[in-house]
Amino acid sequence: MRWLQRILLGIVVIFAIGLLGLVVTGNGRVIQLVWDFTFAAPDLPFDPADAVAAPDYADERNWGGLAHRDDLANMVPQGMQPEVVQGQAPVDVFYVHPTGFLKGSSWTFSMDPDTSTEENTKWMIANQASAYNS
Repeated sequence: MRWLQRILLGIVVIFAIGLLGLVVTGNGRVIQLVWDFTFAAPDLPFDPADAVAAPDYADERNWGGLAHRDDLANMVPQGMQPEVVQGQAPVDVFYVHPTGFLKGSSWTFSMDPDTSTEENTKWMIANQASAYNS
């Protein structure tokens, strides 16, 4: 029985060293891809007939950030002033955030503002799109 414990411990140690090696060498994205393919996708095949209606982009509620609106895309780190004033920048930036929709019961998501997906999207805008303010 002791030999079985040693074998299992050896497997765990080799696995941990392998994961650490992926992260240290900058290949941690492999871990993320494995996670995404294993846990992040819905458990059913994609069917275009089940897709929600496309958002109406003429409606400002369907935009995460707009230059004329005070929103999370305007954030800058505490103690700093934005180098670019929204609406006066020399160029416009169209930022497409990664999906905030993970492991749902369907492949597409409505624009419901009272969901964890919307919360994920707001977090991404505040942490990623706001980088264009400096």
